[in-house]
Amino acid sequence: MWPILGLWACTGGTVTDTSTGVEPCAEPAILGLTHTPGEHMVTEARFELTLAEPGAAWLTCTLDSDTTEVHLAESSQEAEQHVLVLQGLLPGSTYTCEVTAACAQGGRASEVVVLDTDPLPEGLSELVHSRQPDLVDWNAYVLANDSRVCEGEDGAILITDDQARIRWYHRIPEDLQIDIDVHHLPGEGIYYGGGWGTLTPRAEVPGLVRTLDYSGAETSLRLAPTFGLGFNHTSEPLATGEQLSLTASEEGPDDAPWQGVGIELYDPATDTVTWSWQSQQAVDDGTLAAPESDGRNIWWANALSLVDDGQAALVTTYRSGEIWKIDRASGELVWRLGPDGDFALLTADGEPAEDADWFYIAHDPELTGDRLLVYDNGTGRPGVDFTRVVELQLDETARTARIVWEWTESGWFDPITGDADRLDNGNVLVTMGHCPCCTQHGDGLDENLSAVIEVDPDTDEVIWRQDWVDESRGVYRADKLDGCAIFANAALCPSVAARVQALE
Repeated sequence: MWPILGLWACTGGTVTDTSTGVEPCAEPAILGLTHTPGEHMVTEARFELTLAEPGAAWLTCTLDSDTTEVHLAESSQEAEQHVLVLQGLLPGSTYTCEVTAACAQGGRASEVVVLDTDPLPEGLSELVHSRQPDLVDWNAYVLANDSRVCEGEDGAILITDDQARIRWYHRIPEDLQIDIDVHHLPGEGIYYGGGWGTLTPRAEVPGLVRTLDYSGAETSLRLAPTFGLGFNHTSEPLATGEQLSLTASEEGPDDAPWQGVGIELYDPATDTVTWSWQSQQAVDDGTLAAPESDGRNIWWANALSLVDDGQAALVTTYRSGEIWKIDRASGELVWRLGPDGDFALLTADGEPAEDADWFYIAHDPELTGDRLLVYDNGTGRPGVDFTRVVELQLDETARTARIVWEWTESGWFDPITGDADRLDNGNVLVTMGHCPCCTQHGDGLDENLSAVIEVDPDTDEVIWRQDWVDESRGVYRADKLDGCAIFANAALCPSVAARVQALE
């Protein structure tokens, strides 16, 4: 007995599709079946099916080398023509695929075809993975940028599986810098923005914001912000449909302009800026000092997020090494967190901490309640350069910041990139960047490689990691995607596995 797909009603002994009024077939007949690779990537395949009479159809493709990997595509509409698309396939592999047509009365017909996927194109990174031996299932994907760090060209967006194998890719057509912010748009595709990390006026493309569908086709593109000079470091889609971006701004008097922090909240549905802010506002009200004549980019920012249910913004600054909280309604810079800021730093025991215990250049501040998670690059840290992830408990009334958790690895120093995300399971996803041409920041950088790792903060153990092999390529930010959030792969999604079994 197979599950009936679609909406059916019984009338006088005849089963009719109530959505179309078409009497469905009793015995299906497959007249034609073709399959072609995806237009934009070799990890996609399109099957076109022609039936003699209207009917439903589905497709399963099983990886020959691992039969637990079964991809599913369904079309529940009663029709004579069906297009079934699979995404997230393994490149350079062989799949045995079965296409099934079905009728409401229970009749079905199927055909089996062999699908050989092409190998990956050249220019994408080689990646390896490791995990804790007792971790049986890591049912997830990683979405990240893949950049040639120092050349600023040949960049890509990648989605990799639990074994660090590439399942989706997009070759970035422009020469962007490494600061590319990537996000998944559930049910829609992929969003990425930024790419103007050094704010150089000579950049051919001062950043961008682009969205893609799951087939890799471009669905929108912005090459310039409405507010600000260009897109750099942070750009993310919000649940409201708006886009929050760091854009930089030109500030100061006409005879001595300087570049500062610019923030744009943009609504693509109405093509309007719904909120903006620039550091000149804080200079004008005396909260920030105007830079000296040689102080270009003194308030250069490298990360941005909304907090307090969207009522405030957090901005991390580069040369001052601070985190600012900005009230959206008033534009006021509420506080500055850092070695020379408004808070006293405390140890876990509540005792005064040393200056070296502060963060020194920070990325990706995440404030949840009174807990602030920060990726601490450590550039300019007194004593020794090293990178870590640190969590602070903030008391905004008493203006204290207490260190409640920190994690690092021996020899880890990433001076300019990185990301740390609190996951739903309580773990932390750490994106460890690598910049081989940044030796002015310290020695031994050639020993580091980029990686994305998941850390259990209760034990400080790395339970899973993905490492870049080529030191000339690296990552800026990454997200962990649930195995059921994208691609219908039974090996990484239990509900897909259950659906495949039900169809069988």
